[in-house]
Amino acid sequence: MIKTTTNPFDDLPEIATVMEFHNRAVIAMNLLLPHLDDRNSQHDFFVKTCRAFFHMLVDDSPEDYQLLNMRMKQIEATFRQILLPIVAAEASAKVKSHSETQRARAEKPRKLSEDDCIRIGKLYSERKANGTSYGAAKELARKYEVSTTTIHATVKKYTKESIDK
Repeated sequence: MIKTTTNPFDDLPEIATVMEFHNRAVIAMNLLLPHLDDRNSQHDFFVKTCRAFFHMLVDDSPEDYQLLNMRMKQIEATFRQILLPIVAAEASAKVKSHSETQRARAEKPRKLSEDDCIRIGKLYSERKANGTSYGAAKELARKYEVSTTTIHATVKKYTKESIDK
């Protein structure tokens, strides 16, 4: 899973050495490695460009700075182009998973029926009007076998005004 903030080139200084860029390119390559596809021409181009860049550093040939610069720009641009759909797909998968979880949660039967909720709202508002609401949430939670948070949420939803309508 790639974090949306993970881009090794983001904090690269404007005037970076070739070796600094090399280290960032290795990190980028390792990030994308599980997602690379041999049949995708963009992925293939990224790998070939990285290899060409790495070979230029290893070879004893005189350094061609224009070519190095071009390769660095190609690597960074291609990395960003490949990263964007991967991050989008992962975010989409998270949303889908969350939706499925929420749907499953919503399908479970509620612990309190509508009548119970109305009864809780009435009891709590009566006790509050009498000034004896201290401990009412705990008492109602024990009686209906739910948490005090559920009682408070129910009381907010089923106020005296909404019940009387």
